[in-house]
Amino acid sequence: MQKINNYKIILKYLFVPGLILTVAGLVPIFLTQTQTILYLTLVIVGSVFLFIWLVYLLVTGRSFWQKRSTQIGTNAFISTLSLLTILALINFIAVRYSPRIDLTENQLYTLSLQTQEIIKNLDKPTKVYVFDKEINPRDEDLLENYQRYNDNFKFELVDPDKQVALTQQFNVQSLGDVYLEYEDK
Repeated sequence: MQKINNYKIILKYLFVPGLILTVAGLVPIFLTQTQTILYLTLVIVGSVFLFIWLVYLLVTGRSFWQKRSTQIGTNAFISTLSLLTILALINFIAVRYSPRIDLTENQLYTLSLQTQEIIKNLDKPTKVYVFDKEINPRDEDLLENYQRYNDNFKFELVDPDKQVALTQQFNVQSLGDVYLEYEDK
């Protein structure tokens, strides 16, 4: 009889290690985007513990789910989970489809309509090479702005001292030279 009571105590608190193991397995999987056997084992063992705990609650404690504290805790958990899910979706959409808004008076960081049309009409891959030791952040921002309008537009910032072969291929004469590559020209 004492052994059965010991098992009941263990099963009653199986939720805590199950939750810890599951979270310890899921967090590295989502952060590193790798699935190693250790992470998957943690998730599986934690899930099994949680499943056993739920079965124990359903079999022995029907009154557990009818307690006011359980209902309030469950509502709070579902509300928190819903809020986190909504925030994660908003964050995903914001990162994936980040609109750029230029609030300066003269639209300093917006490409002119003519430039936008030229970039949008590029039908073949076009690449810009900028040969310089230190690239001006405004130039890099401008090139990234071009790239947003068309996937065919690419750019590469080249340090002539580090990429000597490319520098010789384009016959670069001085720092700050810019070369445009369209198809094979």
